[in-house]
Amino acid sequence: MLELLSALVSDIFHKRRYPFLGLALAAIAGISTAYYLPVTAIAYAAASVGFACGALLLRRTALCLAMTFCVMAAIFLWQTRESPAEQFAKQFGSERAVVTLEGTVVDEPEIRDERMRFVFQASRGSSKDSPFPHSISVLVFSKSFPVGVGDKLEITGSLQRILPVRNPGEFDARSHNWLQGIYFDFFVTDPMDVKVISIGKGEWLKRNFLHLRAWIMQTLGRGISDDVEVASVLQTIVLGTIAGTSDATEEAFRRTGTYHLFSVSGLHVAMIATILWYLSRIFRIRRNYAVIVIIPLL
Repeated sequence: MLELLSALVSDIFHKRRYPFLGLALAAIAGISTAYYLPVTAIAYAAASVGFACGALLLRRTALCLAMTFCVMAAIFLWQTRESPAEQFAKQFGSERAVVTLEGTVVDEPEIRDERMRFVFQASRGSSKDSPFPHSISVLVFSKSFPVGVGDKLEITGSLQRILPVRNPGEFDARSHNWLQGIYFDFFVTDPMDVKVISIGKGEWLKRNFLHLRAWIMQTLGRGISDDVEVASVLQTIVLGTIAGTSDATEEAFRRTGTYHLFSVSGLHVAMIATILWYLSRIFRIRRNYAVIVIIPLL
């Protein structure tokens, strides 16, 4: 690590170019500042307009970076602390309420021991006690039933604000979900309380990528389909899916300190970027155009 930092500092002093590094650091600083400081999104937005005018008139890099800082801070606050969903969560209270939600499945269901959970984007809701905002995301817990990304459902169940952690040092699932705009758990006791309105009508981009992933999984298992454990471990390491991996195998990876191989990480992104880069070389795409193509694909 020290050698890497030393090399990075050496490259900076030798004035090697790092495209978008300044913008990335400004964006990170803006999000971090907005997370910790009690400043409103309107204040950041107003400051960003001022910096944008200054950058256009004076053409100073510092003003452009300041604008990026304020824009990212404002966007972060609008999506989290000041979003209608979070305001609704604060007013909702800590008790459960029986509600009916209508919306779309936006994430692939996770199934374990005949139980499932998935992220549900509710566009409408009805309850006797609480008015609903235009849209909220909830984490649905239910017995397993056939459902996929893009399916539109009407669900009746118990809505509860995600509870804080109970033990010191425990993974803070509430903060993790809140940063993704998910503020509620939604418990469905009976699959009969789920009404399917339409199948596969939404989230077309994610559905197509899931079909592509299924094809990759089938290809990876070709020739070793008889050995389910080996095939599932290979698929998990390449794609980050743990659905087919046994608990014993997961525990073995935990004990050896290699469970991080089961997570989609920067290594996977680097692998894909390298493959795409070599493909661009084969098709003789110029470097500038290759970067423009590769970044959206990543």
